[in-house]
Amino acid sequence: MQPDLRMDGVTASQLVSGALISALVSALRRKGIFSDNEITEIYTEALTLLEIDQSPQLDFKRASDMAIGMLRTQLNVPENEN
Repeated sequence: MQPDLRMDGVTASQLVSGALISALVSALRRKGIFSDNEITEIYTEALTLLEIDQSPQLDFKRASDMAIGMLRTQLNVPENEN
C-alpha cells in the first residue's frame, strides 16, 4: 500500500500543534502564570470540548475516541465520567 501523503501531512500538523500547546502550557506553569490546578482545568476543558464535538463520521470518531481516552488517562478520569 502506498503511503498517504495527505494523512502524513495532517498527522504532522497535529503533532506540531500538540507539541507547541504542551510546551506553552508547561512554560506558563514554570513561570507561575498557571497553577497545577489551573493546568488541570485546562485539560478538563479540552476533554469536555472533545466530548461535545465528537464527529459522527467513523474515521474521525475513532480519532476522537482515542484523543478522549488520552486526556482521561492524563486526568485519571474513568471512562464513564467527566
